[in-house]
Amino acid sequence: MGLHVWAAILVMLSNAVTAEYTPGDFVPTARKGQFHGTRTQWHDVLGRHCPRFAIDRTVAMPIPRPVGYLGDEEYKLSLSFEGERHITEWMTVLPGQRKMSESSWKPTIVNVHMDHTAGHVRSVRAQLTPIPDAYYQSHKEELSQIANASHWPKHVIVRYTWSEVVEVNSLGGMNFLLGTGAAMMGLVLYIVVKANHEKIAKLVQELADDEDKEEEKDD
Repeated sequence: MGLHVWAAILVMLSNAVTAEYTPGDFVPTARKGQFHGTRTQWHDVLGRHCPRFAIDRTVAMPIPRPVGYLGDEEYKLSLSFEGERHITEWMTVLPGQRKMSESSWKPTIVNVHMDHTAGHVRSVRAQLTPIPDAYYQSHKEELSQIANASHWPKHVIVRYTWSEVVEVNSLGGMNFLLGTGAAMMGLVLYIVVKANHEKIAKLVQELADDEDKEEEKDD
């Protein structure tokens, strides 16, 4: 394999490692389920249900009926982002058919908050909270089907929110302080020289006269 081929491969790998998101880009997402002591494999989430970089959005994520799931046990969900780089804790999104049949039971919403800096996802946090009343209207059909034992897939409402984290560059900060210090020192010297211009000129002249006298003695 020629050197130019290896160079091209290295460039491609470098671009892959340092790739940055732009606002609106889809962030790769996968889901995993847990029930009755069993865990499923990671399953890729379709783009329309994934978070979009730096953009808040809410989606109704479908959960197909897992093989072996009887319906009366808790179903827990975990999400991963960027190929398991960020993984959430287990969240009980389906408490079991008996629990969901109770009139007092209300669906929950998965709140996923993501921090980003300079085109990169820095951290992910997720938690379950009671679903706001407004979502009952915008996702009325999906929510009404959750308690239906025979209807699959179930839909879990997921809300993605973002915050930008500004990182302080310590090296840049040090360079700024050094530059500022040098500028201040230069300004102080300028003020001192300007205030004592006549004295300094007189001193320089006296030094020059002394040198001339020394030269005359040597002659």
